[in-house]
Amino acid sequence: MENVLRKFIERKRNLLVPINGDNDYKYKIYNEISLQHELGNFLEDEGYEVFYEKNMYKCQQEDAKKKDEEDDWVKKEADIVAIDRKTSRKYVIELKFAQSKNGQIPEEMYQFVKDICFMEQVLEKKKEYTATFNLIIVNDRKYFSLDYHKRDKYYGIFRNDKEEVKIPKSLENGVYSRPTGKESGREFCLNKSYDEKWERIFNNCKEYENYRYLLISHYSKSKTQK
Repeated sequence: MENVLRKFIERKRNLLVPINGDNDYKYKIYNEISLQHELGNFLEDEGYEVFYEKNMYKCQQEDAKKKDEEDDWVKKEADIVAIDRKTSRKYVIELKFAQSKNGQIPEEMYQFVKDICFMEQVLEKKKEYTATFNLIIVNDRKYFSLDYHKRDKYYGIFRNDKEEVKIPKSLENGVYSRPTGKESGREFCLNKSYDEKWERIFNNCKEYENYRYLLISHYSKSKTQK
């Protein structure tokens, strides 16, 4: 599945940039929902059954012995569940398409980490899944460049002079918490640390040089990594 997701970026990256036609419909992928459906269509063509907005807690609840099981989840619904038609292996994919339109970059960075925690939880609690994935797409240097003065807290995780991503198990006071406003869910920490790297979507293209993607894979120890 990891290779399939990279293939999607390579083959469908043109959907991220303007197309000819009506000015009101310049882009095929213009927000997270459009990314979700374009990826879903691609996975269908690649031989997967695709399900959207699958409630992970509801599935868990059927076997849960404790009423407070719901409190363990940082999120409930997964963006995409994909089942390989040939092998019946099941995968979960959580997506983010951040464009810095509303000036909420630290909030979005926090949501990146929260999604990573969610994919860890799915793999831990739902044993039938072979792997889970976080696919994050950005189109602004503010998410990955040290050109900007803020480098602490969430900024420090994703901004690096080598475009590397260093995600620790926990942040301040041993937990991750929302940087602004009140958190509707629980505080959390991760099961492990991650050393990743932002990857270019368009090579040798100055006009779209700020497009990057981050792919984080989580594999079950008991499953074959495919």
